[in-house]
This record gives sequence, structure tokens and C-alpha cells, in this order.
Amino acid sequence: MNLVRTTAAVTIPLILAATAWISPDGGTSSPGFAEALLALMAFGLVLTDNMSMGFLFVILTMDRLSWRDSLLMADSAILLLAMVRPGHVSPTTLVRSLASTSLAIVFAHAMFHAAALPAFYVPFNIYLAVTVCFGFMNAFRWKREILWTYPYYMVGGSLAVLFPTPAVQPAALVGAWLCFRMFESRLEENQAERQRTTSLHLRTIEALSLAIEARDKPLPHRSRRVPIYVTLMARELDIPEAECEALRVAALLYDVGELAVPEHIILKPGKLSVEEFDKVKIHPQVGAEMLESVSFPYPVAPLVRSHHEHWDGSGYPHGLKGDAIPRGARIIAVVDALDALASPRQYREAMPLHEAVEKIAEDSGRAYDPQLVELIRRNWRQWEVKVKEDKSGSFTDSIVAAQREAKILFGLAQKLGNSLDPADSFQAVKTALDVLVPYGGLAVWIEHEGCLRMDHCTGAPLEAWRSSRLKLGQGVSGQAAQSGQLVSNGEAAEDLEPAGGRPFRHAMAAPLVAAGVRGSLTLYLATGTFTQEHGRVLAVIGPKLAAAISNGLRYREVQDRAGADPLTGLPNASALSARMATLAGRCAVVVCDLDGFKRINDRHGHMTGNRVLERLAQGFRGSCREHDFVARMGGDEFVLLLGGVHRLEIGARLEGFREMVQSVGREIASAEKLDASFGVAFYPEDASTPEELLAKADASMYQVKAARKSGVVELRKGARPA
Repeated sequence: MNLVRTTAAVTIPLILAATAWISPDGGTSSPGFAEALLALMAFGLVLTDNMSMGFLFVILTMDRLSWRDSLLMADSAILLLAMVRPGHVSPTTLVRSLASTSLAIVFAHAMFHAAALPAFYVPFNIYLAVTVCFGFMNAFRWKREILWTYPYYMVGGSLAVLFPTPAVQPAALVGAWLCFRMFESRLEENQAERQRTTSLHLRTIEALSLAIEARDKPLPHRSRRVPIYVTLMARELDIPEAECEALRVAALLYDVGELAVPEHIILKPGKLSVEEFDKVKIHPQVGAEMLESVSFPYPVAPLVRSHHEHWDGSGYPHGLKGDAIPRGARIIAVVDALDALASPRQYREAMPLHEAVEKIAEDSGRAYDPQLVELIRRNWRQWEVKVKEDKSGSFTDSIVAAQREAKILFGLAQKLGNSLDPADSFQAVKTALDVLVPYGGLAVWIEHEGCLRMDHCTGAPLEAWRSSRLKLGQGVSGQAAQSGQLVSNGEAAEDLEPAGGRPFRHAMAAPLVAAGVRGSLTLYLATGTFTQEHGRVLAVIGPKLAAAISNGLRYREVQDRAGADPLTGLPNASALSARMATLAGRCAVVVCDLDGFKRINDRHGHMTGNRVLERLAQGFRGSCREHDFVARMGGDEFVLLLGGVHRLEIGARLEGFREMVQSVGREIASAEKLDASFGVAFYPEDASTPEELLAKADASMYQVKAARKSGVVELRKGARPA
């Protein structure tokens, strides 16, 4: 097609010029100096986009020159100016200019002479010819924006009528050009202002979307692959500008509907349940509804609504298929899938990009548009260069770091709040500090009989000082323990006297002060120094560790005084009471009462009943997390403290416990049916004291038991307990 256009563009002016050269006679007058000057001026006065005022030469000389003379002068002027300014005109532009000018001259002259009416000869013919001239002058560069130039062709016709004298026409030409340029400059300014405003809006949307995404999905190694790939694919597909604008905005906001999905589902490290995935599937519709209220000047909402539709119709929310899915949504879908595979997630590492591309290709024609998949396979390497070169959005690193710190500290607080073992508490702190603060050695110094002793440490060199003692006020750790203030960048040798060498240079210690506890949490560094940010983090962790150690000591005292349940090995009622007195974070208190246990005792004997209780104790321990707490209240009643559990999650947990109880009953006493009734109370929402929490959970349990006996209710997975 391009070859045909080029051939026609070259052939037309050559044929017409040859005809004019062979048949010079036929004009109304011979061309003179004024016409030559007018031709050079008209085609030399250039506007934007390599457009000239040559149309005025055609219009102003129409009643004086023949079409042959006009054609020769116009093409000669174009060629002469191209030779004088070789760097300003490309060969393609030159050929296009010759072709369009030649066509405009021939057909405008034909219309001028064919439509002669004596009553108003000149004006009528001129304006008809002007319209024809406008059409052919822009035949090879037609676009809707050219329409605004048509009034200037009409102005040229008026000049031909008002100033027929050749001597005046150059001045009229310059005046028309100045007016044209003035108006054109104003249009350019308006267009530039519109582009600046559009660009500002797009950058604002982009910055906000990056900030929200970094806050809600705090993962390292983020990139802007999706908007970059989407823009490059739109360019390859020659998508119209309005659709490109919509696509650029949609590529930034396509997941905005995830604001309606609970964070614990979005950040879940494992596979989603059916119920959780159903909740995730609402986000395209919610995002589309949010964006519809913005009233974008281009269709953004349909792209967001359909970006999870599949090529074969198996997607959501509406099950659209093939070309029924908006093209922009199909582009976002395939690029989003590629980026998801090539980016790290909570539950897996990032996949190498070449493997991610082939993984996407496996779903070509099923989930994704085959044309788009093939486009990515051809171009992803060169597009990835653009992604690596992109530096925008670097501010999100600070947001990601802040969110990562908040998440780690929140998780640490939960673990420490539910930990009664000082060794477990120390390990949790070590895991958090490994991410947040650089260090070479870590030690916990605790006061025993007036001196600090290194109770826990990590880092091989510190083992040499496990038997060391520090007086309060001695060394970096002693100063922190005595003053209750953070001590930063002290000399490590003050803590670690030369008995074991000098493996560390600097030390930073946070005080550990709580009921029955005094000491320090100390980090050691071989090279470099600790920063103010490192000190801030350590100062936050110190009090939490101190409280956990204090809780552990209390628990140990309770165990020493009251002991554990002799049959099951679980903490007994006294230990439960002590544990509940130290609740610090969100917690679900679950009371479990066995249904059918008495019949097992009566028919199989107490030895069998004891075996059931022992197996149930093992089952509850195995079904709980490491920071949960399980106790036997006595008889066939158990109490569980489940840290960090929300109301919407408790139903599934209880159903799992119930299935475990039934399984134990079938295994040990298959002839008898063993079941369990559960009651729940939440700390601190439902109550704040141990007595109130147990009373509420107990009352809830009896409501479930009574309802089950009457056949009214059956606890299902996901159901909210009474």
C-alpha cells in the first residue's frame, strides 16, 4: 500500500509538469516576475508540520495564470527551496508536497473555469476552487485537526477578489501569513497547556497509585513494568490517542478496587480459600465504580472492570469472551499477569522473566489474546531495557521500608505478647533485627544478683563471653540497664574485655526494664557505626522484649508453684489464670466442652477416657500456632487462647478443632460418637478481665451446645459462633 502511494505521489506531478511543458499555450497571460516572487514567498513561508502558504499562490494567481504555468512555477519553487534548505525537508515530505500541490492546481483551475457564472463570476468561481484546493492540498496528510485551516483558504479567496493587482499581492500574502502564524501560535500554546495539564494529572495519578500500592503491598524490588509495557504495546498496535490516554490511566489504577478487599487476604502467604477468592473477585467491579464517579474524558472504567476477563470466556466479573473484551483490558490483563509472575510475592520468589513470558505463552488463546502474547514474546527484551532505565517512583522505597518495618514490628509484638519462653522471645527479636538493623553480634544481658549476665547471644565471637559478668553502670550494656536510656556507638571493648579478643568495635544497647526484669538488649558491630534510625528501632523493641521476658519469668514461677496438668501435660487452671492476666494483644478466648465423653467413660472405662484426653491435648497443640496457648480447665473442658484471630476467621478454626475431636473419638472409641461445643469471647472487644472473658466464652459455648441438642444449628466453616 505504501509503495502504491509513493509511486502515485511521484508520478502525478511529473505527468502534469510534462503536459504543461509540451503544451505551453493556453494561459490567460504569461508568468512574470511578480508571480515568480509570489511563488517563492508563498512556498517559503513555512508553518508548523512543514505546511507552507503555497495554497495562497494557487488561489491568488488563478485568474491570471494557466494551470500549466501555475504548475511549473509552483513545483519549481518547491524544488528550488528544497535545494536551498536540504536539511529542512525530507524526501518523503518533498514528494508529498509536489503531489498535493500539483493535484490542487489542476483540479482548482478546472473548477474555477468550469463553474463560470456571468452574474457573479469571480467570487463564486474562486470560492468553489478554494474548497477544491483545500481538499487536494491536504490529501496526503489528512486529519481532522486540519479543518481549522479552511477559513484561511477562504481568506485567500477574498484576497484574490479584493487585491487582483500582482504588485499588492506579496504584501497581502505576508499579512495573511502573519495572521496565520499568530492564530497558529495561540493554538499551539493552548494545546501545549492542555498537554501540560493532562501530563500533570497523569503524573499525579501515577504518584498516588504508586504510593497506595507501596503502602498496601510492601514488597521490595518494585517496578513500573505494567504502565511501561502497556504504553509500548499501544504504540506498536497504533492505538488512537484517546484510547491510549484511557489505557495509560487504567494501567495505573486497574487494581484500585483492592481497597475493598481485606488486607489479610491480599497479603496472605498461602493459597486462598474459595471464600477468600470470591472476595478478591469483587475488586474489578468496585474499581470500575470508583472510576466512573471521576468522569474521565476517556473510557477508563470499562478497562478496569474487564481486566480479569479471559479470552475463552472463563474470566470474571462478566465472563466476556474474545473481542467482546475491550482491547485495553486485554492488554492490561496479559501485562499484569507477566508482571505478577516476574515480581516477588509474599509466598514465593520472583520467576525469571524469560520463564514468565513462556508461562504466559502457555495460556495464549485461553486466558490471553494470542496477538498480544506474541507481541510480548517478540519485544519483551527491548521493553525490559526501558523498565530498567525508568527511575520514576523511587520515592516508594521509603514507603515500602516504612511499611516493612511496621509489619515486622507488629508481628514481633504479637509473638512477644504470646510468648512465655525467653528463648523463643529472643529468637523472635533476632529475626526482626536481622531485617531492620545491621549488626555482627546480638546479646541479651539480664540482671542476676546485682550483676548483668549474658543470658542469650548470637554471633560466634560472643560465645567467649557467656560466663562474663557486668556490674550495673559498667560498659555500654551496664550503662543502658542502670540509666534506662539508649546508649549508641559506645566502645564494644567496655562490655567485652580482652579475654576473648576484640572482634567488635562499637556497641548499641537498649534498656530492658519491666516487672522483675532489668538488663539490656545490645548489638555489636565490627565496622561502621549505628545510625539514629537503628537506635530508634532498637528503642522500640527493647520494652517489648522486656515485657516478654517478664511474662516468661512469671509463667515459670506459676509453673514452679502450681505445675501442669498431670494427665495431659497442658497448663492447668492456675497457669491459664496467670497467662490471661498478661494478655497484651488481640486474642480469642475459646472454651471447649466435649459432647459424649461421659458415655465413653461409662462404657469403656476411665483408662480409655484418659487416652482420649491425652490424644485431644496432643491434637489441640498440633492444631495451634507456636504463640497460641492451650490449657485443661479440668474434666473434659479445655481453654485455648488464640492470638491475633479476627471474628471472620474463628469459624474455620473451630471447625478444624471439631473435626480433630471427632477423629480422636472414632479412633479410640469408635462405637461412641465424640463431639465438641465451642464458645468464644474476644479480648479486648468483649471483655478485658480474665473472669469476664471466660464467663462470656462459657455462656457462648452453652448456647451452642443447647442449640445443637435441639437440632437448630450446626456450626459450619466460616460461620460466626453464637
